[in-house]
Amino acid sequence: MRAKRSSKKTWTVVMIVCIVVAALCVGALLWMQAQQAKVDKALDNAVSPAPTAAPSAKPTPTPTPAPSASSAPDETPEPSPEPVEIPIDFNYLQATNRDIYSWIRYSAFPTEQGYPVLSNEKDPDYYLQRDIYGNFSNAGSLYTQSCYNALDYSDPCTIIYGHDMLSGRMFGNLEYFTSELDLDDAENEDNYFTIYTPEKALRYRIACAGVYSNKHPLFYYDFSIEKEFDEFFEEYYNYPYGSRNVSESFRPQFGDKLVILLTCHKLNNQYRYLTIGVLTEEHPALTAEQS
Repeated sequence: MRAKRSSKKTWTVVMIVCIVVAALCVGALLWMQAQQAKVDKALDNAVSPAPTAAPSAKPTPTPTPAPSASSAPDETPEPSPEPVEIPIDFNYLQATNRDIYSWIRYSAFPTEQGYPVLSNEKDPDYYLQRDIYGNFSNAGSLYTQSCYNALDYSDPCTIIYGHDMLSGRMFGNLEYFTSELDLDDAENEDNYFTIYTPEKALRYRIACAGVYSNKHPLFYYDFSIEKEFDEFFEEYYNYPYGSRNVSESFRPQFGDKLVILLTCHKLNNQYRYLTIGVLTEEHPALTAEQS
């Protein structure tokens, strides 16, 4: 009898523990869903509809001066890039979190609005598992490292980090999407992504996408030095593991401004998947007077 009672008590304790653990798990899931809904609402409030790509520059027509017999014809000045409207309310975003400094849109993302990009000056990887409010999040946020990159995309190479989420959020769709692109097709908008800051819109064309080692490109290579720039791409194009989708007609050249979208490789998270874009257009933001 005592053995039966002891066994019954044990099963009762086990059931209580299981119920408590299940309740905690459900509670944690509901909390994370509530936090994600809060983040999504904030991002919706910050964005107005806009095309993924920045419009191509259009020259402003200028009168042609009459030719002068006594002087050589002047060289035609290059047209200035056309100002564009920035479809992101950065005042709203930075009131939410001052670490939000730019925004990226790309057709591979599951949401048309895109994502904010953050940077924390004290902890380079602060947003690895934090949302825009600084709360814990498995998905984290898209971010750059303040110890390597400025906030104006002026560096020879800027790296944006994002998790490879099974849901497709963040950079979860990048590998599936970019590995199938025809990167030689300059007319395909899927080959371009756009980054917005309060001051400008930057349009990048993807030159290559594929698997690479987990070593930090900006730690091992100085992209402002031609020899190291070339060494990185020599290693990347010929990396022995995994595959790469590479444009044969459009390859990064020394002096280009690059943005690398970096995430984990789907088949082995000891490797990284790099989508490398080259800056092709830069447009200043419309001023209040121009709007």
